Amino acid sequence: MNRLDKEERIINEFQLLQSQEVGLFPENIQTKRIFKSINNIVSWKQWIDTSAKNDLPPDFYNDKLKIMMDVMRIDDHAFVDENGRVINRHNERESKLIEELISNNEMFKEIAEKGNLFITPDSGLRGYEDHNYDFYVDNFNRVVGKHIKKIEKYKKNHPGFKTIFFVFDESSPYIKCFDEKRPEKVGEGIFAQPHFWWFDNNMLKVIKDSEIDYLIWMCPYKYFKAEVELDFPKAIIYDVKKFNYYDCINYENKDMQSLEL
Repeated sequence: MNRLDKEERIINEFQLLQSQEVGLFPENIQTKRIFKSINNIVSWKQWIDTSAKNDLPPDFYNDKLKIMMDVMRIDDHAFVDENGRVINRHNERESKLIEELISNNEMFKEIAEKGNLFITPDSGLRGYEDHNYDFYVDNFNRVVGKHIKKIEKYKKNHPGFKTIFFVFDESSPYIKCFDEKRPEKVGEGIFAQPHFWWFDNNMLKVIKDSEIDYLIWMCPYKYFKAEVELDFPKAIIYDVKKFNYYDCINYENKDMQSLEL
């Protein structure tokens, strides 16, 4: 099992972030309160964990603040095949490696169950086959869209509660290329624009007219080097109904390139 299959561990990752690493759109009382209630370990104790299979959804709720939260993961690996199955070679390889480790040494089972086994597998695919913007956008819209359809059920379980979607985004960093040239090897320089993921309309449009009240979008793995020092956020908290969607950027899929080669 991947260590992040447990929603509580994703929350633990968010609690490692400093306030300056998290953007609030807009910065108001509500987004500040949500950040503190989840990021602060003491405040987090007010949340009830209902992420177990036999519990009523969504994954967490907070009676004091009258909010509930569903946690989900997306990446730029998975795709839907012609039979409608979600295929993720990266996760398949990781699961296989974990099984092999445990079969060779039972000690690794306990380490994995505690969430302390970290594996970065090689899927055997070339960069653009393993990471690409088409997969990324499709994954975001498919996963978030699937959970949006469940909001009515969440509201029946927690009447009068506001809804938070927490998206843990495991994708690599992207750039917008200005010509046909693409980076072909690690360390190669290229003239391009970084992907401002938190303003990407290809993904944010799925939440615009939805019943989501707040979106937390966390992207912890978007590391890259640039000539100019850039300080990108690790997470954004959106007040969905008050966010200014006119600020969003319409990216063309063909221009986008993963920096994980």
